[in-house]
Amino acid sequence: MELSACLGVVSVKRFFLFLPLILLIAGAFSGCAQKEDDETVLVVEGEEIGRKEFEYQLVSMMSAYEYYNGSPIDWALPINGMTPEEYFKEQAADSAVLYRAVRIKGEEMGLGLTEEEEAAIDETISEMIEQAGGEKAFDQYLESQGLDRSLYRQVLAGPEAYYKIFQNLYGEGGSLAPTEDLVRDYYQSEYIRTRHIVLYLTDENGNPLGDEREREQRSRMEAIFTRLQEGEDFGALMTLYNEDLGLNGSSLCFSYGEMPEDYYQAAISLEPGGFSEIIELDGLLCIINRLPLEDAFLGENYYSIREEYAEFAFNNLLDEWKSELEIKKTPLYNNIDVRAIYSASVKS
Repeated sequence: MELSACLGVVSVKRFFLFLPLILLIAGAFSGCAQKEDDETVLVVEGEEIGRKEFEYQLVSMMSAYEYYNGSPIDWALPINGMTPEEYFKEQAADSAVLYRAVRIKGEEMGLGLTEEEEAAIDETISEMIEQAGGEKAFDQYLESQGLDRSLYRQVLAGPEAYYKIFQNLYGEGGSLAPTEDLVRDYYQSEYIRTRHIVLYLTDENGNPLGDEREREQRSRMEAIFTRLQEGEDFGALMTLYNEDLGLNGSSLCFSYGEMPEDYYQAAISLEPGGFSEIIELDGLLCIINRLPLEDAFLGENYYSIREEYAEFAFNNLLDEWKSELEIKKTPLYNNIDVRAIYSASVKS
């Protein structure tokens, strides 16, 4: 894949951006009454969260992570500075807090579900029963997922409450609706514009080049870097040597999570006009040139950036709401075997 094409694929950024909603869907399960024979893993505002609910949340989180990441979980690779086991347990716990926070704030704001919205959920459940082949088949499916009808209804209701509060605060006419100045400030602080010179270390099929060809590519890139150090124009050298045809003399504008991590970190460390050392990414060599942001990009993408800012701001507000709630972890929390639960979910 051409390096510039990274902007066109689903990224980890989207996973973290929509993480609160993913948590809310899983967390809707935690808002239900705990069964008497279920062991308590967490206590949120006095409400007990049992092992069955917690394991459901774990599986939901791990499945969502793999979907957005596009590959199975690498248990040797840290996530946000934590082991995967620690990370997914923390997110499962967070889902219980998030659901409670949204429920409480929604009630305070008078944004409970209307009769029409409740009826729409009933219609969705009826359609699911029909698709499953009848009530018995539907109930069997829910049971296989660790759910029943009451719990499934809450899974459907959770995102409705989330979006209702979001639109009330950040939608058109909302009390916290983003202004043009806020969107511009977000764009200027979160986005980067670059161009680059790439030489590939793989062939068109993604296979490694032979040793001799690889040495030639590395030598060519070192010569290009030397010429840049001597003051030659980056754009001219890019036109002559860049093998990332998707860029085609233009530039990229992106925020965190839309490009490979090493690329982003190299780019963010530069001042506009500066160029990086030679960096090696997956199957390629690259020199990055950071450019000033352009107002034209903001203008062309204003509404998507505005929406991104609103989601960013709402996520921060959700964090504030969650911090107001009390959460207690029982000894069982530390003994939950995340990888065993993952293995069982993959086999099922």
